[in-house]
Amino acid sequence: MRFSLPTLALSLLSISSLATADITSALATTTAEIADPTPAAVGAAPGAGLFGYSYSGCYNETTGYANAGGVRAINTGSMISNNSQTTESCLTFCKGNNYQYCGIEYGRECWGGTYISSLSKKLDESNCSIGCGGNNTEICGGRLTLSLYNMSKESGSSGSSSSGGEKGAGVKEVAGAVGAVLLAGAMGAAFSLF
Repeated sequence: MRFSLPTLALSLLSISSLATADITSALATTTAEIADPTPAAVGAAPGAGLFGYSYSGCYNETTGYANAGGVRAINTGSMISNNSQTTESCLTFCKGNNYQYCGIEYGRECWGGTYISSLSKKLDESNCSIGCGGNNTEICGGRLTLSLYNMSKESGSSGSSSSGGEKGAGVKEVAGAVGAVLLAGAMGAAFSLF
């Protein structure tokens, strides 16, 4: 099954092969055909406690927001992508780079960084349902959603205290552009931008 995905710019979205949602934006410039990823066989978020990271939940990506300026949910650091991604391989990458936050998206993208955008909010777990490319019994995010992990302070991370995020989520928010998104459908795959 294939779906259309209007994009702000392929270089901004960094989407190489996976998505199913129709995303509309006043800034849309092109349409890309993208393959449907494999859903996870079970609904587990493994890796809690691995390398000092704890699972924070399922968070939305921010690239499709109006006025976001192409800022990603994890907007500092770097990303690796491979078809054999697992939670452990992503957390290993993030730990090796001393990243406070580690997020897995589309079953194959591993994002690591020091901060998370204030535009990224915790969603219902059903929005993160794509199995990891290297182990489809693990959850590795979703379509424009991240399975987000946070380094605990006891593990010696360089991040500072949380502020502004949902209580207990351990998410440090960075002041960012103001945007609004309406999440539609049980799987939350279609976004309307204001």
